[in-house]
Amino acid sequence: MQIGFSLRSFIEAQLPVAQQIANQIGIKLTAGEQRRLATKHEINPAAQEAYLKGSFYWNRLSCGDFETALKYFQEAAAKDPNFSQSYSGMADAYFDLADWRCWPQSTFAKAEVAASKALELDPGDGEAHAAIGDLAFSHDWDWSKAGQEFSKALQLDPNNAGIICSDAIYLVSIGRSEEALAEMQKAQQLDPVSENTRVTNIYVHYLAHKYDEGIVQAKLALDIFPESRAIYYWLGQLYETKRMPDDAITSYLKALGNSPDEVSRRRTAYLKHGLPGYWQEDRQSRQRANRKNDFVLEAMYFVHMGDKNQALDQLALAYQQHCDGLQFLKVHPLYGILHDDPRFKALITQLRL
Repeated sequence: MQIGFSLRSFIEAQLPVAQQIANQIGIKLTAGEQRRLATKHEINPAAQEAYLKGSFYWNRLSCGDFETALKYFQEAAAKDPNFSQSYSGMADAYFDLADWRCWPQSTFAKAEVAASKALELDPGDGEAHAAIGDLAFSHDWDWSKAGQEFSKALQLDPNNAGIICSDAIYLVSIGRSEEALAEMQKAQQLDPVSENTRVTNIYVHYLAHKYDEGIVQAKLALDIFPESRAIYYWLGQLYETKRMPDDAITSYLKALGNSPDEVSRRRTAYLKHGLPGYWQEDRQSRQRANRKNDFVLEAMYFVHMGDKNQALDQLALAYQQHCDGLQFLKVHPLYGILHDDPRFKALITQLRL
C-alpha cells in the first residue's frame, strides 16, 4: 500500500479523468497505475470511498487505527467484491495488526488470504505482491521469495513509496544497507509528508547503524509530525544505542503520549535504576494491561535490562515458535551484546541470515 495519503493516491482513486489531471500537474503515472485507472469507472464509488477512508486510517500508525482501516477495507470489498485493492488493503491491515502485536501472530494467515485474493482478482496488483513479500520476509523467513515478490511489486508499481519502504527494510535486514538507504531517499522524495515513510526512514537508518543521521532524520520528521509517538520511540532507541540515556528517556516518555500515570511510573523507575529500570517498568506495565509479550519482545526486554542469558533463552523459544521479529536478528543494534555468544551464532545459522 502507498505509505501516506499522498496526492498520487488521491488522484489514482478518482475516475478516468484523473489521467488528464495527472498530465496537467506533471505527475507521470506508471503503467500499473494507468492500467488501474482504465478500470476505475467499473468500481462502485462507495467502495472507492471506503477504500480511501481505510487508507487514511491505516497511515495513522496505531492498533486502533489499523482496526478501523480494516473495517473500511472490508466495507469496500463488500460493496465491490471485484475491487482488488480493497483486499490488498486488508492484507496490509492484517499484517500490521500482527506485526505490531495488536492481534495474535495467527493474524498473518488472514493477511495471506487477503493478498492471495487480491492477486486472484488482479495479478498486476503491485501492493498485493508487496504484501506477499512482507509475509515471506516476516513470517515465513523465506528470504529468496521475499526478494522476488518485492522486485515484482516494484516492476509493477515503481513509484509506490509503500512498496519501496518494504523493500528497503528487507534490503537492510539482509545486509544491503546502502541500497536500503538509497531506496528510502527515493521514498521520501515520492511521499515527503507521510508519517509512515518518515518512521520507516528512521528505522532503516537505525538498522543500518547510521545513528547520527537517524537522529537528524527523526528531528526533521518531528517538525512535520510533532506528536508522533512512533518517531519519539525510535529517536529514543537511537539515543539509547548511542549511550545518551537522558535524551533517550525524554523521547521514550514523549512516546507514551497522554498517559500521565504511565509516564510518572517510568520516570520514577528511570531515576532509581536508569534505563534498565525504565524497561522493567515498561514490561510490567504491559503485564498489568494483559498485553501478551511474545518471546521476541521478552528477549528485547532482557537485553535492555542487561540479562544476556535470559535474552538468549527467549530467542531460542522465539525460533521454536516461529515468532515475527527474528528476521532483524543479524542487523538489529540491540542484539550487539549477544553477537559473540555461540548460541546467538547458532541461531543466525539456523535462520540462514
